[in-house]
Amino acid sequence: MTVAPSLLSIIAAAFYLLVVLAVGAAGVRAGAAGQPNWHRAAWFGLAALFVLLALWRVLALEEIVRAELRDSLRGSGAYEMRRSYQSIIASALVALAGIAGFAAAWRARAFMRGRRNLALLAALAAGGGLVLLVAFRLVSFHWVDALLYGPLKLNWFADIGLSVAVMFAAVFYVRLLRSSR
Repeated sequence: MTVAPSLLSIIAAAFYLLVVLAVGAAGVRAGAAGQPNWHRAAWFGLAALFVLLALWRVLALEEIVRAELRDSLRGSGAYEMRRSYQSIIASALVALAGIAGFAAAWRARAFMRGRRNLALLAALAAGGGLVLLVAFRLVSFHWVDALLYGPLKLNWFADIGLSVAVMFAAVFYVRLLRSSR
């Protein structure tokens, strides 16, 4: 099954590649400025995430995965009961996101000193939010769809907002490193 990407998907992928440039620059700059190794690794990890998100959009993988999941449910006769599965999965995603967010915040409390660390942690949190957003779009449960695709288009705001947050954090990080020379 081949699905052509929409114009919005192509624009989103191009924007993701701008974010890749910003976080890649932050990673390179972190290495050159002698920052802790985890800084460089985290920035390059975010760059890899955004490359994957760009490919996800351009190759229309989200639509393909969703169609495959629907076909699988129809083939097994479980499509009519999908709402019960979807509600469990959506609830599990919310619970896992809460646990992961709390655990990350608890672990990060030791690194909460300094603006560079805060910028990086904010970028990582926004990257995690994007992963959660993609997972929610895959679940495609009624109340999730109503929030994401309803009149407010929270999907767009979340996707663009989280991407911009990562990019701004990277630019802020690079500026902090330049000013500390």
